[in-house]
Amino acid sequence: MRLLAGWSQARLASELGYHHSVISRWETGDRNPPLHQLGRIDEVLRTGGRLTELYRAAGEDRCADPWPYAPPSASSHAPGGDSVLPLSEGSWPARLPHHGVACPSHGTDGCAVPSPERAESLWRAFTANPSSVVSEDVIHMLAAYLAVEVRRTEIPNSVSGGPTVEEAMRLITGGWHESGDRPNQSLTRLTAGYASLCGQLRMLRGQPAAAMAFYERGLRWALRCDDTALKATILCDMNALARFEHDGASAVGHARALLSFAGDISWVRSLACLHLARGYAILGDARETVRLVARSRAALEDSATNCGPRPDWITGDQGRAWVEAGIGGALRDASVTRADRGLAREALDATERSKSLVPVGQRPAAVLLGLRLADCHACAGRPDTAAYLASPLLAEALTATRTTVSHELRGLLGRLAPHQPHLTSAHALSIPP
Repeated sequence: MRLLAGWSQARLASELGYHHSVISRWETGDRNPPLHQLGRIDEVLRTGGRLTELYRAAGEDRCADPWPYAPPSASSHAPGGDSVLPLSEGSWPARLPHHGVACPSHGTDGCAVPSPERAESLWRAFTANPSSVVSEDVIHMLAAYLAVEVRRTEIPNSVSGGPTVEEAMRLITGGWHESGDRPNQSLTRLTAGYASLCGQLRMLRGQPAAAMAFYERGLRWALRCDDTALKATILCDMNALARFEHDGASAVGHARALLSFAGDISWVRSLACLHLARGYAILGDARETVRLVARSRAALEDSATNCGPRPDWITGDQGRAWVEAGIGGALRDASVTRADRGLAREALDATERSKSLVPVGQRPAAVLLGLRLADCHACAGRPDTAAYLASPLLAEALTATRTTVSHELRGLLGRLAPHQPHLTSAHALSIPP
């Protein structure tokens, strides 16, 4: 359609406010354009609404299968196969919720989960015949395993069971295809949670296109079961992925989607405003960034008096640490795009507040915020202080598995390079992709 209209990728990108590489990703299928842009593209290219029509026609197919690739046949799994749950000693929970993962059936009310021995037996039976009726025990087993793997992503240098997570995802969706049944709410919620984790694991492996495919399908399942926490988690991750690729326009689009269902839920409004601020910071709109930062803080304070259910990571001191860390990142990014040292100092204050709230033992968060503190000093015109703060963290940061840490380190070293070449030259080549 673009070629028929005589438009180049660069021209269309400029008209829509994107980088030309984003248009390329849309056309190759690595990414889908944000829903709010479809009508605009139709208008610009004068397609008569054809693009929106095609997207809607494909909508049922997209909603039918959250798996980015062809689901496997259940018959391809031999009964009594040798697939096992990769459980380390002491990692299996006794109850749900566990580490932010609630029971898909009982929610935050809580429930007991099968013992590790029983879980292994249930896993073998499930992998042998995933198209059979999924019992409550199987749902509890799969939810507990999801919680174990979510926890594993937060342990420094731990070995993730990523292949088994994706196997579980394939089996759940493949079983539905064979049985022809529509998934109930519990399975829909469980599937959305697995898709979200699969996206995070793909990001950790440096595979953003595959990560986005999982996020998009996970979001569709979260929308179907109307799970607010899952919708918020996935859209926040999609926003982060766009920011890692310096795609501020897509980051803003994902944050607007988050704001669209926030309603009177204060913690969702806080997250939406925060992620809007982060997107606008990349776009260089410092005024809008500062305005949204204030709105995010106000909404978070408002949520303190609202005792409704919410994820653990946005509750109490943990929630304040999370929001202040994001605010520090937004203000730092705005200081970079606008070369504004005043914004860098505000970013430093927010990052210090966040770091003071991080519990002892959460080393990945401490390393990330330590690097950001150093970067804020670099952006504020204090490269020597930045180098002094960063030096003790470099070895640990270079071996970190988190994409966020690698991204933070790359930006810091790039800004220190003109001032501290002896510090940055050797380390820059060792940063994970």
